[in-house]
Amino acid sequence: DRALRRVYNEGIAKNVIIFVADGMGLTTSTAARIYGKGEEGFLAFDKFPHIGVIKTYSANKYVADSCSTATAMFCGVKANQKTTGLDSTVDYSDCNGSLNPQARVPSILKWAQDAGKSTGFVTTTRVTHATPSALYAHAADRNWECETVMPQDSRVCKDIARQLVEDLPGKNINVIMGGGRQMLQSNVTEGDNDPIDTWACYSKDGRDLIKDWQDDKARREVSYAYVSNNGELQDLDTNTEFVLGINLDLHT
Repeated sequence: DRALRRVYNEGIAKNVIIFVADGMGLTTSTAARIYGKGEEGFLAFDKFPHIGVIKTYSANKYVADSCSTATAMFCGVKANQKTTGLDSTVDYSDCNGSLNPQARVPSILKWAQDAGKSTGFVTTTRVTHATPSALYAHAADRNWECETVMPQDSRVCKDIARQLVEDLPGKNINVIMGGGRQMLQSNVTEGDNDPIDTWACYSKDGRDLIKDWQDDKARREVSYAYVSNNGELQDLDTNTEFVLGINLDLHT
């Protein structure tokens, strides 16, 4: 009956919102549905007018990692394991290959900017982490979030944090929120309930990419704000054109 009563919206979409639930396969969804709603119940997205299933594999592995999967979702191109924003001609850790413009694939975020849309992403991970990085970066190694983990012969390539702040489409993203301060600011120290993430890179190059982000917006004479906690977020002027929110060194 619900299908027969459905009224189809044939208008042109104004906005696109993509939710990515990392690791949420069919078994996870089924378990959540049964636990929360019972066998005959529905999760919210079960009632969407259209539901599909995608095959998550990378170009060279049956079991994909999150950045090659994100590249497929956001860019429409299968990538090799542990690479982001690149097609399958670029192997893992191949810095020189990642510099080939023809191997760099644009994302839905770039297409939205080209169409004159405002863009943004909010993540519970570091803003330079594998899944969000496919929106704006082109890197042959998902771990190259900052310079300290990059081999010396790969330093000709920009790390993911610099690409977010310095390059297109990253520097034109209107809203960026998540963790990962230790990738954006050099030599940060631990804070209360904010330990250094020892599993990820820790910037030591003397750069402050948060300040560089602020300086770029000031030069462009656009309104901007950097927020680092919930209080500053609550006080934010909603007319601000560019917002960078980094609240922790590691994931949020």
